Amino acid sequence: QMTSSGTMFKQILDNDSQASYLPIGIQRYGNTKKLFNTATSLNCSWIYEEELVNEISNENDEKIQNFINQNDCIILTLCMDVINASEAPGVSAPSSFGLSGKIVRELIRKITSHKKTISFDICEVNPSLDYDNRTVKLAANLINEVFMCVDKKK
Repeated sequence: QMTSSGTMFKQILDNDSQASYLPIGIQRYGNTKKLFNTATSLNCSWIYEEELVNEISNENDEKIQNFINQNDCIILTLCMDVINASEAPGVSAPSSFGLSGKIVRELIRKITSHKKTISFDICEVNPSLDYDNRTVKLAANLINEVFMCVDKKK
């Protein structure tokens, strides 16, 4: 079986019956039907990118809060290729219809400010494809947002 960027998450779900997964900003047509079928069979839900164009709706805020409430701890991974290619060109799979940096910042603030969030990491950055260090600078600013939220939790 070939690996993909989602392989690590599936491996966690296959090996830990207590784990759950909520991809936020997934593209409906950027993923295969098999991926969605696998996610459904593993009892995962998701939030489409097109649902987060201008804001986090009450419905999606509730979905995020329910996910947090149903788990003992939250590990947040930001795949930088979820962000629009104009803001984050330095990724292996640029996204024409990706999320705005502002929406991602709002999601990071919402999730990392919760007491159950114990980890944050960034993946899918490819500096050799970056234009004017735009992606790396955005990633650094988003990491700073996490530090600001952690300071508020103390």
